[in-house]
Amino acid sequence: MRPEVISEAIKGIDDEYKLEALELHDRVTVSDELNMGTHKTSKKVIGIGIAAGLIAALGVTAYATDLFGIKQHDPEPEETFEVEYTIENEDGSFSIEKINYDNIKKCISFDGPDACDKVRFKASYLPEGCICTFPEEMDMTGWNDYNLQVEDANGYVINICLYYSAEFGTDGSMIFEEEVTDTEEATIGDYTALKMAGYTEYLSAENDGESEELIKDDNCYIILENPDGCIFVISGQDMDELVKIAEGLEVEKTGETIEFDPTAEHNIYICNGVG
Repeated sequence: MRPEVISEAIKGIDDEYKLEALELHDRVTVSDELNMGTHKTSKKVIGIGIAAGLIAALGVTAYATDLFGIKQHDPEPEETFEVEYTIENEDGSFSIEKINYDNIKKCISFDGPDACDKVRFKASYLPEGCICTFPEEMDMTGWNDYNLQVEDANGYVINICLYYSAEFGTDGSMIFEEEVTDTEEATIGDYTALKMAGYTEYLSAENDGESEELIKDDNCYIILENPDGCIFVISGQDMDELVKIAEGLEVEKTGETIEFDPTAEHNIYICNGVG
């Protein structure tokens, strides 16, 4: 973990709790025998050591909650997750359909508020050569209320989806069926971030359906959350480009509020960034 991230974690804990934690856990000191070099480097190591002591004394869960609003875990094989979808019928009416998923590889939950300021966003950076695929005929650099999907010059899809912690509450999760091969916690602007890399495998019909080929698609995700409970999921194939998109997001409040609904299902299924 980066030193500046640990420093932020320490600053976020009251002094009385720091002292209590250090009384419960052996103080961490740097021995002269380590030959740490400059005084500045020694201070960094001491800071990291104190952070480690605080984590051990105050609990890993509390540390993760204070530092990162985004929490992840790998479900047990027997776990199932119910997701609620709104379906538009042929007559223009709407109905609710619930689907159970039992092959989930990764769950992401959030510690944000149960009432969130509604926002809109626009992407000030997109890779050169992108065309908008959803919403259709939209100015890609214009304001968007929920989802922006573009296709880059190589034909890869990039999705930017907006959610709120109020949609999940304490019992809901963002769920993924994809195999996740790597995760990294980070800070991007005002957002805590989780970078994820993984892949999806599926059978593609070839030769007019007479044979099938196993296709493997690599996917990258950046999940962002700010203290107000505003959550973005940005997905595509190039993590470096996704970071630039995340850094270039512009957000403004609309004056409306998104509130937690205790009667709704709170799991959201993510497939290539679109819930």
